[in-house]
Amino acid sequence: MLGLQWMIEHYFQTRNINNLNCLFKLMKINILIALLVILILVGCENFGNKDNPMFGKVFRDANELPDFKGYDEIGGSVIESSKDEEGDFRFGFTHLQKKDKHIIILDEISKPSENGKVKFKILDTIYIDNVKENQFIAYGNCSQGNVSNEEIIALVIDTDDENDYDKIIKAWYADTKNGRIKPITNTKGIKCKRVIGSGDEEIDESVPIDTIDFTDTTINTLESQKKDSLDLDK
Repeated sequence: MLGLQWMIEHYFQTRNINNLNCLFKLMKINILIALLVILILVGCENFGNKDNPMFGKVFRDANELPDFKGYDEIGGSVIESSKDEEGDFRFGFTHLQKKDKHIIILDEISKPSENGKVKFKILDTIYIDNVKENQFIAYGNCSQGNVSNEEIIALVIDTDDENDYDKIIKAWYADTKNGRIKPITNTKGIKCKRVIGSGDEEIDESVPIDTIDFTDTTINTLESQKKDSLDLDK
């Protein structure tokens, strides 16, 4: 009888221990999940340069914002590698100019409305002053070490020939993982294309980014974006 009682007590004690082990394992899993959620939330909160006073401002035409008064919107480009699962672009650049002063905006692009129009949220900006006549700001079509990188922004010297821009004065990197523009200290190997597509068309930097038809996921060049947007507006 004592032996049977011991066996029963031992059984329940063992089960209690196992239950406690399961409970501890479950608590560890829950803690890990909670930590993961916290890390995700912190990452979302830190997305974009919140130290930039322009962060979070939303626009359709950037030059309508008081801070950009007097600037002309002379160009822009989507970052095609930033397409989401639905084929919509998530990020892009807007290019503003006032005389020799330039602003490049890293935008977060909203989902297209029913008529294909989008809005842009400012994540970060860079101000490039004293740009000379023989200098050019390239973005969306650069590479480094022969590896294409649409997130590179470069101030280059325009040599008026048919070769790619390879005389780099300064360069920046639009990090779409954290929504910030960072300087590139080592510009060795950076090149930016002078032409797009297979033809001899020059890069059309005059296409306002807000005229692009973002509902067409087959867009590959700024020129085709311009044509599609003109068709959309008819």
